[in-house]
Amino acid sequence: VCCTDKAGAEMVRMSCSHFSCKECATENARLKIKEGTVSSLWCTQPSCRKPYSLDILQQFLSDEELKQWKEKTLECDPRAIFCPRCEKLGTKENEKLANCGHCFYAFCPICLESYHPVETCFSYIPKEFENEAIESSL
Repeated sequence: VCCTDKAGAEMVRMSCSHFSCKECATENARLKIKEGTVSSLWCTQPSCRKPYSLDILQQFLSDEELKQWKEKTLECDPRAIFCPRCEKLGTKENEKLANCGHCFYAFCPICLESYHPVETCFSYIPKEFENEAIESSL
């Protein structure tokens, strides 16, 4: 934890509402990504274990670092999946269902379309494309 006084512009508000020095938050994130320990990438306040959110990381990591963070996050937790709607971290409930706790989207972890419990991914056509599919088959 940074113990020096910093201007407000040099601080970042974490998803838990704590504040951290951008420099310390950035170095913490880069170290955890490099070590592959992203599952322990949480608020810099000693008593808080709220994980860094994608929104926070986007404030100070490069696109390549964000890509590495996503890859490491998925490696650390086999149930983790990124929501195709809001890009927040969701959970694979089983081989046919994943849920996003942020936007509450239920989706297929294979094709990333809306949850379709009966149809296979290859036979499922989202409602907004049904007319197009029918017209193209005529």
